[in-house]
Amino acid sequence: MGAGCALRAKVLWPGIQLTLGKAIRDSGNHVHLLTEVAPNIADEGYTLQLPNWGLYPPHPVPYHVVSFPTKNHWKENSDLALIKQSAAELLGLATKQGWTSVVVPRPGCGLGNLDWDRTVRPLLVSLWDDRFFVIDFKKE
Repeated sequence: MGAGCALRAKVLWPGIQLTLGKAIRDSGNHVHLLTEVAPNIADEGYTLQLPNWGLYPPHPVPYHVVSFPTKNHWKENSDLALIKQSAAELLGLATKQGWTSVVVPRPGCGLGNLDWDRTVRPLLVSLWDDRFFVIDFKKE
């Protein structure tokens, strides 16, 4: 958890890497519900930049932090098959938990080097329903 969204999570929730490490050791590289938290992202100097599909939902607090694997190894580029698996697992978890909105940063499109418009977006649109909102974090 040394870069990108993973690093932000580690900074916002110290120790979350230990929770994730245990979950991966116990169950593998899957979507894992890690904790319920309520940080104030605005206090960190970040703003939410909305892509063309979906509107940011009302601020649900507290909310859940969930892992969303995109890579099989941190040194590799993101794996589209793993993103598809993670998207399906997250859909199942959201349904099981009764979540009405799920916010996810663009998976695999930062340090994972995948193309959002041509590769990842079409995949997610085909899998997810209107409970899912994809956002892009931009540092001001």
